[in-house]
Amino acid sequence: AGFRRVAIERDQGSKLELGSVNGPALVMVNDYNYPGWVAKDQISGEEFDISRANNLFRAIYLPAHQEYKLTLAYRPWWLNMVYALLVLAIGITIAVWRWLGTNKRGGMRSPFFS
Repeated sequence: AGFRRVAIERDQGSKLELGSVNGPALVMVNDYNYPGWVAKDQISGEEFDISRANNLFRAIYLPAHQEYKLTLAYRPWWLNMVYALLVLAIGITIAVWRWLGTNKRGGMRSPFFS
């Protein structure tokens, strides 16, 4: 038992890669525990729950006697919805441009433009 520092190998703001950790261990990240963060072991591919520690920080419990290499990434629930809406908006924009382009070549008349 005891405390040990874990090196931060890469910090990209929304993605944090930690050095190797031998389990069992409780890894605490002294950064605000905002919803949307996920923790994944790069060795096994297993995902871990992130708990709140000291009412403010992030904590990840690593149960097995093995080596872990954690990556924490910020993936909020609403981000996929934003991506889907962006693709939809781009699709609608392309469809409108194509439709307006056919109108200039003698196709159907637009109800919006004369």
